[in-house]
Amino acid sequence: MTIQTLVWLFIVVFLLHDLEEIIFVESFIKKNRNQVIGQVPIRISKRLDKMFNITSGQFALAVLLEFIVFIPFVFIAAERGKFFIFLSFNTLFFLHVFTHVGTIIIFKNVYTRSG
Repeated sequence: MTIQTLVWLFIVVFLLHDLEEIIFVESFIKKNRNQVIGQVPIRISKRLDKMFNITSGQFALAVLLEFIVFIPFVFIAAERGKFFIFLSFNTLFFLHVFTHVGTIIIFKNVYTRSG
């Protein structure tokens, strides 16, 4: 498998991951809102309460915007061999993984598929 193929496959992985979140985010919030808000400090709970008003459609729009911004950098990396911005974005996405790990650790009793 070539580097070019791996770079293009990143888009597939990105979409699969976010598709799962789009599908489950709204039902997760409805099911777990009170439990999650009750487990965090008040300052954070106020922010979460506002964030928890998001619908799957709104979340999908945010994902679409990320996708649109990221596509040119995937193209530049895959087709032109210039990887700096692509790798910078991937570093941010990698760091995002730790938000998922953190939610699993903090909210042990809540299944955080879309956390």
